[in-house]
Amino acid sequence: MCRWILNMGCVITKRKNKEDYEPRCLPEVSIHTGTNISGKLKYEYDEGLDLDLETGENERQKIKIVFVFGGPGSRKGRVVNDLAQGYGFHVISAEKLILTHLPEKLGEDEEIAETLDSTKELEQLLQRKPGLLTLQWVLEMIDKELRQAQLNGHEYYLIDVVPNLRAMLQVRTFIKDCEQEMEDFEKEWPCLFALNLAVPEKKVVENVASAVAKSPDHLQKRGLSDEKDVMKTKRRYDEYSYSVKDFLKYFNTTDRLVTVDVSCGIADLIWSKVSEFFFSVGFIPKMAINTVIVFAFKEEDLAALDLRKYRMELITANCLIENDDVDIEEIFIAINEQIEKSKVTVESFAVDLQDSRIFEQLLNREGRQILFLDQAENHLHHYIYVGATKTDRSKSLFNLPFKAVCSTENEICLFPEELDIGFCKQVALLYAETKIKIKNRKSFSEENKWL
Repeated sequence: MCRWILNMGCVITKRKNKEDYEPRCLPEVSIHTGTNISGKLKYEYDEGLDLDLETGENERQKIKIVFVFGGPGSRKGRVVNDLAQGYGFHVISAEKLILTHLPEKLGEDEEIAETLDSTKELEQLLQRKPGLLTLQWVLEMIDKELRQAQLNGHEYYLIDVVPNLRAMLQVRTFIKDCEQEMEDFEKEWPCLFALNLAVPEKKVVENVASAVAKSPDHLQKRGLSDEKDVMKTKRRYDEYSYSVKDFLKYFNTTDRLVTVDVSCGIADLIWSKVSEFFFSVGFIPKMAINTVIVFAFKEEDLAALDLRKYRMELITANCLIENDDVDIEEIFIAINEQIEKSKVTVESFAVDLQDSRIFEQLLNREGRQILFLDQAENHLHHYIYVGATKTDRSKSLFNLPFKAVCSTENEICLFPEELDIGFCKQVALLYAETKIKIKNRKSFSEENKWL
């Protein structure tokens, strides 16, 4: 267990894997895309719509809608959250809309709370009046949510149309052949494609069986619950598969289905593949997710890094500037800009600060950024997944300890262990402050580009 220590005194904890590591082949995350996949919608020319001079898109083409599907063990929650953070997607959950708005269809004579607060209440309601929940009505609720979100300035939308609750999945006026309803929906809200996070049934069952076997009370139960747990998961998988089959067929028929094999179960690798795909079809990222930056100050620091193993991009500060006497702040602005360019397909960086005179120029700086200090012994494999097997630590050339400073924007800055923690904090603050300056410049430029 390691501890992130907040400068202000608060403490939060982060679990680490204590196993030793050595390089091995990473599991594959394959992706299959339909032939009609694009990051832009194809509209006929409309004289009433102005074109954005920067993107060449009209107002309707800026609205990008993607449906997302993912069953048990697919890491859908993590992927959806990272797409929202990294690309600025507005997430619309059909399940949340149903729980919020379904009671409104009952009328004033029905005695029921304004919202459905429990699964039991939902089950009872749908048993009494299953016809309340229809696919057409759900898409109408999504339509209203899209209109409101558009007024709030959102352009990217991720629609999670298949709920997790069994009570909803069992309603046949909702889970049905969706072709007609989806065609009507797309007349107003054309969709780019559907993202399907696919896990084979066999893999789902294997994962559950493995988790049960590792349970501390597994032997006390004498394995009696194993079959029950496996069968429960299999039933959930079958229900999910039945629920999504018509939606997947709808998008597959028009060659707009993107299927990602997420059976490896490793969230970081899955996200990396998904992020790379979204970037490749033209989505513009808002921020990086869990960026790891190793700062090196002498040749020995770099020699101890296996850039290929950790999939790190090397950024040499002196190659980014022309004048050797440039202020250290300008160097860090250049570093930030370089990371900004590469952060979608690369999430870990080695920054070479040799000969940058940083020790001479960096004074005690007071910043407003909140930073967290990891006081445990840290190694790269704690932050970057490279595959894990047990090995002798003493034989690992690259198993060097680092000091770690983490920002509130999921950026982890690592420094050679021998450096003073005060110096590490100053460098991390300088990096964070120059990043804010770049954002402010872009915002100012956007606000004044039409003046």
